[in-house]
Amino acid sequence: MNGIQINPLSFVDEGVENCIDNLKNRFHINSIFVCTVSWLALKIGRSMSYEYDGWPDHGVNEPIDLKGGAYFRPNKEYYSQTHIKDFY
Repeated sequence: MNGIQINPLSFVDEGVENCIDNLKNRFHINSIFVCTVSWLALKIGRSMSYEYDGWPDHGVNEPIDLKGGAYFRPNKEYYSQTHIKDFY
């Protein structure tokens, strides 16, 4: 297995087919692990600033109204015995 963890916005920015083709053909990736939770703009593929993250090509350089939370609709039943009460 040759896998990568990737955020959903990479698929939005690059297009699903193009993103998968690049991962498969350029980097020989055969397993994709989609991130489901993030609280940092850099982690979801948005460059905050070159001075901060040092990645001038890391995602689309545009503001994002990041509130944190999950990319999925969590089932609260599974988290009832944890400290996690709200994903949004």
